[in-house]
Amino acid sequence: MVVGALQYYTPVSKVAVVQTGTQKIFPLVGGRVELVKVHDTQAVAAGDLLFRLDARPFQYAVDQRAAALELARIRLRDATTLVEKNAAPRASLDLYTAERDQAQALYDNAVFDLENTEIVAPADGVVSLVALYEGEVVASMTPVMNFFHTSDVRIAAAFKQNSLENLAPGMLATVVFPAAPGEIYEARVVIIPPVSVQGQLTAQNVGKPLEVLASSTSLYPVRISFPDAAAQHLSRPGTQATVTVFTDEENPINILAKVVQWISTWMNFVF
Repeated sequence: MVVGALQYYTPVSKVAVVQTGTQKIFPLVGGRVELVKVHDTQAVAAGDLLFRLDARPFQYAVDQRAAALELARIRLRDATTLVEKNAAPRASLDLYTAERDQAQALYDNAVFDLENTEIVAPADGVVSLVALYEGEVVASMTPVMNFFHTSDVRIAAAFKQNSLENLAPGMLATVVFPAAPGEIYEARVVIIPPVSVQGQLTAQNVGKPLEVLASSTSLYPVRISFPDAAAQHLSRPGTQATVTVFTDEENPINILAKVVQWISTWMNFVF
């Protein structure tokens, strides 16, 4: 009865881990790597240069497109003068205007490619798995490093589904980290997703519906805020944790739950 009450009013996560936004970094254009400014596990700020491709071929393309654009403008200007003097049909303006617009679009695209020879950090974060060396040739849209956002740290916790009924955003949660024995930190429930991908068919697994069903578990993900008082080293993505949620802060069972959690965190000195 007591164990059931604990699980119902103060559910404990079956697994929890520190997470952050992650993304793969890749160039939008292909070319020869001229400079690599970062290495594995390096912290960077938003806008910092990560690596640069040889810009010369792209600068040549811009110069070529700029010349073509100027020629198209001259032709349109000359055609306009002739039309105004009734020396050319007005319909010719449509042709030269279209040529000018096409030249402008090609120039803009060349400038875009040139600008993307420098790949910068999308936000404050840490780069990892830098598979990139100066002198090699990379293709566009090919990932060359991983990027972890350091401004969006949270805890993802999985709870048994029979505990979800009482959970709601804003509820008090306490967090214990194996990496911080003896410490208990306060946090809050942030998001309980209205859906979960487990057990759902996608275009990639539509041919294996039974395997998809079999992969479903009794656990459901919940997002927990990262404790403000927690040490900086605990915010490393991948750090394990245990989360207890207090669905009713006035419930007497909370005292027993806190005792159990206190014992658990001190056991981290041993295990």
